[in-house]
Amino acid sequence: GINAEYGDPLSKDDWDLLLKGAKSVVKKKDEVIITEGQKYQRLYQINRGTCRITKIGKYLGKMNSGEMFGEISFLEGSGAAVTVLADDDEVELSIIEGYYINILFEMKPGFAGRFFHHLCKLLAARLKK
Repeated sequence: GINAEYGDPLSKDDWDLLLKGAKSVVKKKDEVIITEGQKYQRLYQINRGTCRITKIGKYLGKMNSGEMFGEISFLEGSGAAVTVLADDDEVELSIIEGYYINILFEMKPGFAGRFFHHLCKLLAARLKK
C-alpha cells in the first residue's frame, strides 16, 4: 500500500489507536462507498480488495488494500472530489469518523502533528503518481 512507500510518520501504536475507533464494513462489487460532491467527515482504509475511482462517471484509477482515502474532504470539510466504488466481490474497509480523530488529538499530545504529517506525505505520494 501507499503507506509503506514513504516512511509513515505514524507509529504502530498510533495506527492501533486510530483503528481501535474504526468501524469495519464490507461492500459488494459496484457498491458506492463515497459519492462525488457529498460531504464526509471520515477517513477510509482499504483492508481487503480494490476500489475504483471515478469523476463525473469517468474512470480515473484504482486503490488497493492498505490505501487510505477521504482525506481531502476530511481536511477541507468539503464535498468529495471523486466517487469511490467497490471493485471486487467483497471489499473490506475501516471507517474512521472525524470526531474520533479529533478526540485523539485532544487525548494524545503529538498525535495531531504526526497525523497531519502522514496526510501530507500521503497526498504528496499521490501527486507523484
